[in-house]
Amino acid sequence: MADAQFVNVGKKFDKVQVISDINLGIEDGEFVIFVGPSGSGKSTLLRLLAGLERVSDGQVFVGGRDVTFAPPRERNISMVFQNYALYPHMSVEKNITFGMRIRKESRNAQKNALARVVKILKLEGLLDRKPRQLSGGQRQRVAMARAIVHTPDLFLMDEPLSNLDAKLRNEVRLSIMELQKELGCTMVYVTHDQIEAMTMADRVVVLDRGRIQQVGTPQELYHSPANQFTASFIGTPGMNFMQLGRKNGGIYLPDGTPLTLPPKLEHQVLKNGEVVLGLRPEHIFVNHEECRAVGGEVVGDQPFVSLGARIGTREMLGSEFLIHTGEENGRLKFRYKNNGTVPKTGEQVNLHFSLANVHLFDDVTGQRLN
Repeated sequence: MADAQFVNVGKKFDKVQVISDINLGIEDGEFVIFVGPSGSGKSTLLRLLAGLERVSDGQVFVGGRDVTFAPPRERNISMVFQNYALYPHMSVEKNITFGMRIRKESRNAQKNALARVVKILKLEGLLDRKPRQLSGGQRQRVAMARAIVHTPDLFLMDEPLSNLDAKLRNEVRLSIMELQKELGCTMVYVTHDQIEAMTMADRVVVLDRGRIQQVGTPQELYHSPANQFTASFIGTPGMNFMQLGRKNGGIYLPDGTPLTLPPKLEHQVLKNGEVVLGLRPEHIFVNHEECRAVGGEVVGDQPFVSLGARIGTREMLGSEFLIHTGEENGRLKFRYKNNGTVPKTGEQVNLHFSLANVHLFDDVTGQRLN
């Protein structure tokens, strides 16, 4: 296994800059996920690491070796693609060992390697089947087996679960996590699904428009987003945002409710221009007793904040509802326990939140202020 490093990496297609000034280190044995919306550059960055695309600027290192201009075959990297890329006329066994046969490895080496990956990925009984006789999840496991059969330095995966249904995604996601832990391999994984990123990775790299927005553990991204983009992208659903108003030296919520912030937060608001308040859906409550129960009533000498809202769309998610409010405060989202009663659409309610859970962002740069 090996570490990897991007140093000042950029990539242009013709005159279009798609990757800009990427500096990132990936440790030996680490599971790192690139996440971001379509067009953010995450797959391009993975292809630069694999050698399938050539960098326009900067350097790429694998295991301390400069591989910036090395072809893929010299990087000892295996890659699993979104479409599996299995040979339809070959059996599972021949698909897995294809690369070993091309490299003219001995039959004994092929047999031992095949037995190892078949056990790891639970492919017993499938070796004589053709890809068309397999389920989507089985095909993905075959593609993974082919990738790891020769123990690569880096194991790369490009949106491997996007073609699977929800149940299979959960099953294969668990298989990938178990595989990475069992092998102790360095894995770099690309997805647009932040749930995959948050549940699987040791560290997550959030990308937008070809630039890194934040790198950190799932917990760091959730609790301390560096900017508004990360706050909106990480979390299910993303963070709520409210534009704060200022008048006569006071600070107000969008509906005109005065907001008394602790001195440190108030200073951040007053010294900046336009400021946006961020609040996660799970930190908003209809019942102020619930807000108090999670430490929401007092922050220093400040009470919890209450504001009026009109109930809009309700989404039933099993044990809870996700409720959307009207436009009075910028269409807030909050979670509500499914305990037999739920506010009705059109009903006016008071929502409560703690200042301890507030995030502040500069409305121009999007950067976090507190």
